[in-house]
Amino acid sequence: MVINKINKKNAKPLAISISVIFVTIFFLGHICNIKIGDERFFIMCKEVEISNNTGYDEAELKKLAYFPLLDEVWYKNYNMSDIDWISGLNPKVKKCHVSGSYNKFNIEALNDTSIEYIFFDRLNIDDFTDAHDNRTIKEIITWYYDGANLNGIENFKALENLYLANAHKITNCDALKECSELKEVSLVQCDLLEDYSSFLEIPKLEYLCVDEGALREEEIKALEDKGVRIAFNKYEPQG
Repeated sequence: MVINKINKKNAKPLAISISVIFVTIFFLGHICNIKIGDERFFIMCKEVEISNNTGYDEAELKKLAYFPLLDEVWYKNYNMSDIDWISGLNPKVKKCHVSGSYNKFNIEALNDTSIEYIFFDRLNIDDFTDAHDNRTIKEIITWYYDGANLNGIENFKALENLYLANAHKITNCDALKECSELKEVSLVQCDLLEDYSSFLEIPKLEYLCVDEGALREEEIKALEDKGVRIAFNKYEPQG
């Protein structure tokens, strides 16, 4: 009888303690997961991947600023209107992959960021003049570039690697001469560019990849004499 009384006496506090623990776990689980659109992401994760089928408002992407350990972002939305959220990412974020957009948008958000690598599946801009004095981005890669020139690319002061594919409108690359840290350039699947002389004036160029047949023999020799490694991409121009 005494034992039963002791058990009954201890049972109630134990039940309360267990309930408190479960409530605490549930609460912590809720506040440690950030909701963006229809998905929740653990606030301590290092990588986030968001696609446009999650039903979110683009403004929700600013919540990425709440992830203290985040170092890489993957974002896919072919109807995006801006990339303003990039400027709010924490300084640990070094890589950003952006798939889109068919809409034109400016790249001013890249002016105030700590990222070092950015990939655009499609970069629908006229040039890079919206960027001003960026000193962190070392590598820019895009599979589709819509500009006719690269004006403003020199504003990426730390740029070491530039890869542009399907640059079907580009006619001028003179801005590359002002890229003081640029070491590797790939400009492939390009229909209109005929003058590659500006590549000879890139101060630290070590590697160049262009479409097969794009360079004249004298240009190849001049580049090789400067110590530039040359690679050729097999490409059949459109039209």
